[in-house]
Amino acid sequence: MLGRKTFQIWEFYWPKHADNWPAINEVTTYVLSNTLKKSDWNNPIFYTSLSDIEKLKKSKGSDIKVWGSGELVQLLLQNDLVDEFWLMIHPLTLG
Repeated sequence: MLGRKTFQIWEFYWPKHADNWPAINEVTTYVLSNTLKKSDWNNPIFYTSLSDIEKLKKSKGSDIKVWGSGELVQLLLQNDLVDEFWLMIHPLTLG
């Protein structure tokens, strides 16, 4: 699941770089957006409300993963729609 801003970045990047992460172009991408309705990339499913996400969460299937999408994560946390965090931390040395 992605927020609109992250989706627009991924939609531009991943079709041209699938060799780095082949499965990214094969999974269903759910996008929370009030403005986007369609895309040529990856046949995404666009949601416009939390109730759409709640229905998805209650349905059978694999876990829902959110990549990036800081505003979406905050919204999910505020509405008790997060079960578990898996954090990927990338150390950075400056100087």
